[in-house]
Amino acid sequence: MKWKIFLLNFVLFNSLFFSQEFTKTPLIDIPEDNKNYEIFPNEAFYFGEEKFICWENHIDSVYNIYLKRISPTVSDSIFTIYTSLNESCNP
Repeated sequence: MKWKIFLLNFVLFNSLFFSQEFTKTPLIDIPEDNKNYEIFPNEAFYFGEEKFICWENHIDSVYNIYLKRISPTVSDSIFTIYTSLNESCNP
């Protein structure tokens, strides 16, 4: 019985004093209509593998396709892949 109380105290102590705070930040912060998201490559995630998000944005009658690295770290750089005055299909 004593080991259960010890284990409970250990878990509570660690959760109170060593917990982390996480903040949510959006991956896409470009205004207007963002849609048709796709993550590349589509295979299962492997540690260290680079992953990218690609999406379509419609703002002021201009359609843009963007690409941004999201793994292993989120990049601040957003690359414009395609720009058109006509609506695009999925990226």
